[in-house]
Amino acid sequence: MLRKNQLNIFYVYTAQFVALFIRGNCLEKQPCNAYLSQSTRGIRSLLRKHGVRFSMPLCNAEVEQVTDDDLMEFSKIQTLNLGQTLHIDALSEVDNTTESLLSFTGNKSVHGLYDV
Repeated sequence: MLRKNQLNIFYVYTAQFVALFIRGNCLEKQPCNAYLSQSTRGIRSLLRKHGVRFSMPLCNAEVEQVTDDDLMEFSKIQTLNLGQTLHIDALSEVDNTTESLLSFTGNKSVHGLYDV
C-alpha cells in the first residue's frame, strides 16, 4: 500500500523496537525515510553486515563503523587476553535508549532495513 501511494506511513511494532516507514514523493524528489527506535549493538551490527546505511541523530557519541576485519581482529585480541573485558562498541551504553534511534534516508537504506 505504501508503494502504491495508498498510505504515507506505516510502522512495525515488536517487543524489541518500533520501525516507522515514511513514503517519499518522487515528483518532489523527496526520499523515503525510516526510523528504528531503541536499537541495540546486535541490530546495528546486523544492519552493517548487510550494508544498510544509517545514522544516529539523537546520539551524542561518535558513530563507530565496525567492519568484519575489525571483528576478526577483536576476536583474536579477546582470545589472547583471557579474563579481561574489552569494549568493542563504544555505543553499547546507549542500547535500548532514546539516543539509540536509527535514521534511514533514501530508497536503498529504507529497503535494506525492511529486508533485514
